[in-house]
Amino acid sequence: MHSMLPYLIFMTLFSWTTLDRLLRGNLANVDSSSAGKALLSWQILLAAFYGLCLGLFALSVRETPDARFMFSAALKLPVLIIGATLVTLPSLYVFLALFDVSLSFKQVLGGMLAANTIFATVIASLGPIVGFFSLSSQAYPFILLLNVTICGLGGFLGMRLVVKTLAASQPEPDPVIAKASEETKADDQPPSLPNEPMAAPAGQSWKGILGVWMVLYVFVGTQLAWILRPFIGNPESPFVWFRGKSGSFVDAVLRALGEYLSS
Repeated sequence: MHSMLPYLIFMTLFSWTTLDRLLRGNLANVDSSSAGKALLSWQILLAAFYGLCLGLFALSVRETPDARFMFSAALKLPVLIIGATLVTLPSLYVFLALFDVSLSFKQVLGGMLAANTIFATVIASLGPIVGFFSLSSQAYPFILLLNVTICGLGGFLGMRLVVKTLAASQPEPDPVIAKASEETKADDQPPSLPNEPMAAPAGQSWKGILGVWMVLYVFVGTQLAWILRPFIGNPESPFVWFRGKSGSFVDAVLRALGEYLSS
């Protein structure tokens, strides 16, 4: 990690334009090698920064401040983002190929890198707010729910970019050819009955399968986060790098919500 840090800093310093264009909705060349390296560097550093902000809770809530939670979260958050991508990327490519979406594997990977960078940028931009509440509050359930909300917002905006990337990559049909094709189909097809269901447009098909994949991605991401926990550090538990396989992410969130509402 220490040997990679100078390279990551170098890549980000000379690739600010790439990130700025991405934030402003310019998706051109996100699948190029140089842009891919820049986006990967950005998401690692930004996720690590958010991890440091998240770990500030362990500095204020414990009798003896423990900075190990900061560095642990800074290391594990980039692993979480990259790991969820590696697990779910093959299924996304296969689903899109089955629905005849004309994207290469490199383009799908570029879209995922862009989405992850948006996610990391959103949570990092809210990192100072998390740090502020971590230092000024001792309510562990509140900090946990705040973190889940921020990550959910970042994930939503990142997945929204995936849809936008895929939609922008689809070639626009020639209007003359499309009109001629519609007229030919209208001449060849018998008139439909009033109650006959209409065929769904092709664009809705891949968007529907993308929605199914997004649900799968959320399950993988939350399960991986549960495996890599702790990130914040429950003040009643000692520091460990990883906790055992007990409970679930949903149980922890519901329990934190119940404790916060009852407090």
